Amino acid sequence: MVKKNAKKLFSYSDYEVYEQELEYRRENWQDFFDEQPSDDELAKRLNDDDDIYRIYWESFQESFAELINELQEKNLNKNSATDGHFYWLDSASGMGWRNLSGLKSFQADKPSDLLKEITPNCDYNISIYKGGKTFFYARISHHDAPMGEWHKIQAITESRYNKLCN
Repeated sequence: MVKKNAKKLFSYSDYEVYEQELEYRRENWQDFFDEQPSDDELAKRLNDDDDIYRIYWESFQESFAELINELQEKNLNKNSATDGHFYWLDSASGMGWRNLSGLKSFQADKPSDLLKEITPNCDYNISIYKGGKTFFYARISHHDAPMGEWHKIQAITESRYNKLCN
């Protein structure tokens, strides 16, 4: 589904957040402690920090919004007859515990709407990969697809959306 050499643009994973932040705090302990802490003390302080995951998640959302806004702008410029809405085609494989494949077309005018359309209603990890002028790849892992589902998300025209829906 995705090119083997596709460049990872950004991602979000609770595990990666924890590991990155633990390493950062280990190297910069003076910013958090008066004296050098043990790994257990570092981990306890990190586990008590509710804001850290929110900060990383907001950073992911900002990066995602930039990518989507760029794709929307290219799609809008390409299709001057658009009705002001944005349409997408999700071509996915390896979905869920049954390893399904399929297509889904949908309208999503905001990046947050698009993210809701392609992700499950549970905890998940997501990585976004470079695609082409009107698409990107996403790998989404969760309890039913621990090895990850691959999604190719493409901006499409209103007329193509209407054809897919009829």
